[in-house]
Amino acid sequence: MRVLHVLRMGNYVKYGKPEHYYDTLVTFHEDASERIGMIRKSLESGNLALYITYVHALKSAAANIGADGVSKAAHELEAAGQRDDLDFIKANSGNLLALLERLIKNIGAAVPPRRSNSSAGFAGEQFKSELVRLRNAIEKMDAGEINPALDTLLRFDCPDEVRAAVKKISRNILTGDYDEAAALIDLLQDGNGIGNGNGGKQI
Repeated sequence: MRVLHVLRMGNYVKYGKPEHYYDTLVTFHEDASERIGMIRKSLESGNLALYITYVHALKSAAANIGADGVSKAAHELEAAGQRDDLDFIKANSGNLLALLERLIKNIGAAVPPRRSNSSAGFAGEQFKSELVRLRNAIEKMDAGEINPALDTLLRFDCPDEVRAAVKKISRNILTGDYDEAAALIDLLQDGNGIGNGNGGKQI
């Protein structure tokens, strides 16, 4: 695939199976498209703390898929923000966003969008089982289990609020915030009302 020329093959191999790596690329593609708008808004509003948070998350997420150019550019801008170097940020943020937009375009051209698993539907018990699988995989730091479990969860045809919660878990895993991901799984298990149709706690 053309996009793999942009990324380090080591990341392709570490996920165990090509489809797991591609699933991770799809998740990155979905999240990165949103990150562009957030980074731009933080720049326009002059919110340096928020800007640093966003580029830090992007740095980690890009490194996770092997997009070293984007990760390096984000790292340099994060460091500039920490030393209050606004001139550097103004001069180089456009380059970061251009790199990210190009990467998003390449991933979008190479990897088909994620489709929901309509045959499974929102089977509450099966969904719970996959949550447990993902929680256990995070505790063991088992990437070979984390990625397929997360992909299965994202493929469920589930209520919007539940899917939004799973996407938050996905973002935290992408950025290496495993404790936060585990906490969200626990909250989702305890309070989303899976199987009873009654809604639940807001995540």
